[in-house]
Amino acid sequence: MNLNVACPLLQRPTQVLRAMTSETPVPPPASIPPPVVACSASAPLSRRERAGVRGAGLSVALSALVFAMTLLLPCAAARADLFEHLGDTIRAIAPPPTAPGSFGVSVDALPDGRLVAVTGFDILLETAPGAGVFQTAATIDPSLLASPTDPSFLVVSPTGARVALGAGFGKPVLVFDTVALNPTSPTTLTPTNTSVFLLDHFAAAWLDDDHLAIAAGVFGQPSFVSLLDVTSDPLAPTDPVIVSNIDGASAGVCFDADGYLYTGNGFDNSPGAPGTSETGFIKAFSPTLWNQGADFETQGDFIADILSAGALRFDRQGDLFVGGGDFSSGDTGDLAVVHAAALADARSNRAPIDTSDPNQVKRIDPIGDGSGFFSAIYNPAVDELLITDFTGWFATSGRRPGDLTGDGVVNGADLATLLVNFGSNNVFADLNADGVVDGADLATLLVNFGADAP
Repeated sequence: MNLNVACPLLQRPTQVLRAMTSETPVPPPASIPPPVVACSASAPLSRRERAGVRGAGLSVALSALVFAMTLLLPCAAARADLFEHLGDTIRAIAPPPTAPGSFGVSVDALPDGRLVAVTGFDILLETAPGAGVFQTAATIDPSLLASPTDPSFLVVSPTGARVALGAGFGKPVLVFDTVALNPTSPTTLTPTNTSVFLLDHFAAAWLDDDHLAIAAGVFGQPSFVSLLDVTSDPLAPTDPVIVSNIDGASAGVCFDADGYLYTGNGFDNSPGAPGTSETGFIKAFSPTLWNQGADFETQGDFIADILSAGALRFDRQGDLFVGGGDFSSGDTGDLAVVHAAALADARSNRAPIDTSDPNQVKRIDPIGDGSGFFSAIYNPAVDELLITDFTGWFATSGRRPGDLTGDGVVNGADLATLLVNFGSNNVFADLNADGVVDGADLATLLVNFGADAP
């Protein structure tokens, strides 16, 4: 057997060993940020001390290599099903503190994996993917807002070129370019660099960099979804209604990869009335339908009745995340994940998903006591689902445990990445989320080394 072909790990032992023994570590793959190393003013290590450190690292690296070699498993495997592993390991994240006068913090992810958030008058930017440390990158001038944001949403456009911010009830929708985000010298958002749209809003999703779907309505009246052209004149915006007559409050809104629009009934206006939708009803509308202007109650494909459909997001695989809670039915306390295959079947068969089937719908409760009212975003750069609640934020990955590079297989590149980060607090290499990359994480990676996709 040609071991170099059977297992790519054996093609890069020099890289792995150098990473553990040299004074200049080999940088990890781009999808894993380098560890933060705390420096002190103590005297440099002696040659003997450095040799001891290198020797210990060499021992760990050799042990890992020997163990992996004994597996002799082919490393080529199908990409893992993200749905399978979501919720397996959850790490808590401390969100930025809510600013005075603001109701909470809204957040989304940039294409490079950093989180961008808003609270009060401040737009905050994470210092690095997974760092959990935020700096003010822009401030909203009082000429745009007379009082702090009570943010309904913050969403980043598909290429990362623009940010749309729903400032809250009775406040405008603000749209600005991401180049304005500058932690070194925060930009002041003013009418000269920010478009201000005086539109009702609850949730939003980008169709492309120029068009923003906005779910809105007046409580007690049918809600709707419109499609704002963010390049249009804010004083006379192009904002046609594309889904109307939702017999309830606004819910989440999102687009799948085929351009289907998903939205729901956030709170039933007429409970018990025959022939009308209920809280949590989710429907999908083809591009043809929503381009013509669809009627929620009489058109579209009924997908499922889940929670209150208060938050809707997709991952790169097409799994749908559903948040909120329906207190009248008792469907509360968790975040639902609908498998992409179940969604496809529901659309093609025009039959709703079986929400009691765990192969179709997974429930995640990161708090663990059923008290949560969750929203969620997906961070594609690191394949993480960020679950948000008033009590905190929680991250969980859909990657197979040990797939640190995100290529769908656990192989030598992942082992090299873990060893480079060994002893650090790198959150992406810390597979069991205990705060340190150590032998337990190495064991998890090796157990999954070369495994076939579930």
